Amino acid sequence: MKQLLSLVGLNLFVCALYAVANVTSYALVFPPEEYSVVWLAGGVGVATVLIFGRRVLVGVILGAILSQYLP
Repeated sequence: MKQLLSLVGLNLFVCALYAVANVTSYALVFPPEEYSVVWLAGGVGVATVLIFGRRVLVGVILGAILSQYLP
């Protein structure tokens, strides 16, 4: 049970971190061309999967979905 709560907490943290990085990346977009030089969310997603393995993919996916609905 403790491992399950730890995994859920880790995925929620990754979800929030990915969503914040995605919103921050959208803030760095250049208005005329609508492109970003730096995409922080991609780095966060890759780094967390490389460090923690497949068990955090749920957090990355939920973070990507959540960030689409944030302003």
